[in-house]
Amino acid sequence: MKLRNCIFAALFAALTFVATAYLQIPIPVGAGCVHLGDTFVLLAALMLPLPYAIAASAVGAALADVVAAYFVYAPATAVVKALMVVAVWLVCRKKRCWWTEVLSFVGATAVLALGYFVYEIPLYGTPTAVADLPFNLLQGAVCSVVAFALYKLIGERLAKLMADAREVETVTNKVTDKPMQAAEPDQSADDAESK
Repeated sequence: MKLRNCIFAALFAALTFVATAYLQIPIPVGAGCVHLGDTFVLLAALMLPLPYAIAASAVGAALADVVAAYFVYAPATAVVKALMVVAVWLVCRKKRCWWTEVLSFVGATAVLALGYFVYEIPLYGTPTAVADLPFNLLQGAVCSVVAFALYKLIGERLAKLMADAREVETVTNKVTDKPMQAAEPDQSADDAESK
């Protein structure tokens, strides 16, 4: 099961990286951009166990910042994406339905906007951080809509397949992890020795 989670985490990290580094639109203020990478951050939060979703999101997005020459944002990006995943997890962990998913995406968007706002104040000053705020909210909103649509189209089925695969793997492990019973001694060999 750990290997399967690692594989899916690597897949989500790669998707986050590509969507962040290469599907972006530079914004006129600050040094950031609007991109679709947060779509996969939100999907990872819904589909992966918490530690794997955090790792996939933080690593994929931070590496994208480094590759896209937004070095100064890489540390903040790792923290903000991890907190976005935690926000989704906190809202959806007890009850999963469409409205908790929407509410969790709203919370993640707030974390996104607030996280970068706080990070940009010492870097660029309050006026620039305030000017960047609507773009971060726009990015969060667009990625939330895309992530929700993708999750409803394919994500729920994929999550069910992943859960079914975990159940099959668990049952298989229980069956194969049983200790082998010692074979009974061959009676014919004992009979031959006594003759």
